Amino acid sequence: MTQRKKQAIQTRQKILNAAIAVMQKHGFEDTTIEQICKKAKVSVGSFYNYFKSKQDVLFVVFESADLYFKDTVEPQLASLAVSDKILLFFRHYARYNLDTGLDFVKHLYGSSENKFFIAQDRFMHKLLHNILADAQAEGKLKSDMPLQEIEQYMFILARGIVNDWCLYDGSYDLEQRIVLYFQKTLSLFITK
Repeated sequence: MTQRKKQAIQTRQKILNAAIAVMQKHGFEDTTIEQICKKAKVSVGSFYNYFKSKQDVLFVVFESADLYFKDTVEPQLASLAVSDKILLFFRHYARYNLDTGLDFVKHLYGSSENKFFIAQDRFMHKLLHNILADAQAEGKLKSDMPLQEIEQYMFILARGIVNDWCLYDGSYDLEQRIVLYFQKTLSLFITK
């Protein structure tokens, strides 16, 4: 990799980190490109070399979430029982939202324009699908619902809990709530 390419990657990451930090502090709507550039110590032109808009930064956050699930979550699932895999998967889902920050997450969940949540080709969706497919192959899936519907059900539940947490301004422990609801939900789908 050339020095120029390395520098471009570093600049893009610096802008992304600054954008997330500013958005977490001021909220998405109150964040300006100028604030992001000031925090990143780059010109406005540099911002537009890497991102089309503030909204474009959100798309990168979804890519980051998928990388997190690939690099951090997937390796932890290998030797667990099906129920434990699903609980750990959604525990990490909660943690990722917590780490992203309430104001930023509120914007992610508040936009009906945001179709990244339902994109089936994302790694996060594929990982849950594989967990459920393995459970089905092992005879551990007791539902007569199609696999894709179970996967969708679980994501709707998780997104609903996160959205509720946003509506309550983060006033309860998101991770604890997700684990509690999924422990109850798993009894509908998974055999012991």
